[in-house]
Amino acid sequence: MRLLFLGDLRYNEAGINDDIYSLGEYFREKGYALIPNLEGGISAAGDRKIRKRGSNLAQGDEILQVLKILSVKGVTLANNHIMDFGPEGLKRTVGVLDSEGILHCGAGMAMDEALKPMEIEDGGKITAVFNFGWNAEETVYAGKDRPGCAPRDNAVVIRTLREYASLHPDRDIIAVLHWGFELNLYPMPFDIDLAHSIADIETVRAVIGHHPHCPQPVEEYKGKKIYYSLGNFYFGTGRKAYSKKIYDHEPSDMSDYGIGVIYDCEKGTAEDLVIRYDPDKGESLIAEDVKLPEKLPEYSDKKAYEAVLRKGSLRKKVPVLYTSPFINAVKLFVFNTKRNLASLGIRLPAFGRKTAP
Repeated sequence: MRLLFLGDLRYNEAGINDDIYSLGEYFREKGYALIPNLEGGISAAGDRKIRKRGSNLAQGDEILQVLKILSVKGVTLANNHIMDFGPEGLKRTVGVLDSEGILHCGAGMAMDEALKPMEIEDGGKITAVFNFGWNAEETVYAGKDRPGCAPRDNAVVIRTLREYASLHPDRDIIAVLHWGFELNLYPMPFDIDLAHSIADIETVRAVIGHHPHCPQPVEEYKGKKIYYSLGNFYFGTGRKAYSKKIYDHEPSDMSDYGIGVIYDCEKGTAEDLVIRYDPDKGESLIAEDVKLPEKLPEYSDKKAYEAVLRKGSLRKKVPVLYTSPFINAVKLFVFNTKRNLASLGIRLPAFGRKTAP
């Protein structure tokens, strides 16, 4: 079996677009079983939104048909939108997926459920897919008796994967993380460090990320591939908005691109393909002539890498996160306090700067 891991999938359009059918036909011909990130739950009338800074997203009524057309095997759920309509929204989403025979991982009605992998059996061999999301970007973490997502917490991630690897040394592991800041072309050292720790676990075969809404580089680490961000796969009506994002990069329209990771369960190998949204045609198509992802730049020189990171970001005020938990916590507290206040219309003064009389 060849699994195709894809980035963010949101479908909020009325009817099924032609490019969904053409993509579905391509995937079926190749024999891919898809595992996209379901960016938002399956909504119902009367759902109550949770209070948050960002938008409350949900899937339209057509999403189940879309999943079938695309040959979706399973979905990852640990993201910053799966809890947008509270515990009931998550419960309904999981229930619908179960009734349709679609696997899922990364979220549940309690922590132990959120940390369970989806296990995919092929010819007697099992591949376990784990999924974690990051609360700094509004992913709601599960608790012992509280619904939510598996946390992108270094200790939790490594402990969970090591315990599973110890119990099941004959099973391959794919770790999928919804992490990083939006609209960054390069990963934070914070994420690179965790990715390496994950890949150091013997039975982990690949590390795959998404959330930034643009592709990030791939790294070859100890013979394993780390895809730091796949970018968007298919973001419904939001594709047009992301198409207007222009980066200081070649190509400059990076948010029009998405990477797909093809994982061969029998061989334990990963390769990739590229999907591009064409704003002129309003279609998402396989882009066979595009060379992505690029290789991860050298990051041993912190100052040089930080310059690359900032140049490749459309969000200039995000903190650069290194490997100190304490310093990162302070940076994130200050950053998110400012964002929370700004969402309420309160802006802190720029201390230390002279103001006009």
